[in-house]
Amino acid sequence: YYLNSAISHFFIYPYWNVPYSIATKEILPKLKKDVSYLEKENFDVLDLKNNVIDATKVKWKKYSEKYFPFRLRQRDGEENTLGVLKFMFSNPYGIYLHDTNSRSLFQKGNRWLSHGCIRLEKAKELADLICEYATPKFNRDSLNYYIEIKTRKEVNVTPKIPIHIRYYTAEAFGNQINFY
Repeated sequence: YYLNSAISHFFIYPYWNVPYSIATKEILPKLKKDVSYLEKENFDVLDLKNNVIDATKVKWKKYSEKYFPFRLRQRDGEENTLGVLKFMFSNPYGIYLHDTNSRSLFQKGNRWLSHGCIRLEKAKELADLICEYATPKFNRDSLNYYIEIKTRKEVNVTPKIPIHIRYYTAEAFGNQINFY
């Protein structure tokens, strides 16, 4: 698997727009048991017209993986699954690079704990470099300012920064490595 693209912009304090499969397979079962899950985890529920609706007035038990006319969005903040920074590049898979609110995951031996996007251990350092070389109207001081005041901000990257992703699955068996 490979992907060639270019980072076009990044967000400081991004929203997480929950993919449909995650919303219906992982979050919906929790909602059916306890609607307060949304508030505890900092989620908004949006209707098909992108209006935020009152989740406590929705009869969650009648919805399923096949019929879920809502969009879930985790609000920005330090508790957000994407962390404080999200880097965007065009691709048909909806993949992006992002910070994390679960820094302990970088200490784990098994690093496949993801739904497909790429968690960055040093997201702030990447943002610093981008600000130095590819955001003429937005410098490191600006980046630090928005992080400090905890405010959502979209930053355009000009020129775009090429990104080349190669994904290979491998498994070790004793002294032998199998590539798939």
